[in-house]
Amino acid sequence: MTPEKGTPEKISVIVPFQNGEDTLVESARSVLDQTYQNLVLYLINDGSTDNSRRVARDLDDSRIVHVDLDPNRGVSRARNAGLSEASTSLLAFMDSDQVWDVLLLARQDQLSTSGPTNKDPKE
Repeated sequence: MTPEKGTPEKISVIVPFQNGEDTLVESARSVLDQTYQNLVLYLINDGSTDNSRRVARDLDDSRIVHVDLDPNRGVSRARNAGLSEASTSLLAFMDSDQVWDVLLLARQDQLSTSGPTNKDPKE
């Protein structure tokens, strides 16, 4: 589904983290480097006590929205805080220690709009 013909619908990607300074940058970059670029990345700091907050804020991309929860509220509440901030109808969730394949969102978009096929989304 697209808001205008030929324009991909925006996806909100919600990533809660707590004390994830060692993995957060790689995870966030794997979202920002997607071939599907129409996205907003919500980085939800769930009361980190290490340098995760600074690491997250050092990521420079206009598609990032930062949310700070203090004190720690748990991953479920952190995800819900991201849901409250999200302004799109399409959502994706990711853990802060995951890394996505660069085509993940493009493939999911393809499946949601046309159903399963063997066509490569790069084509």
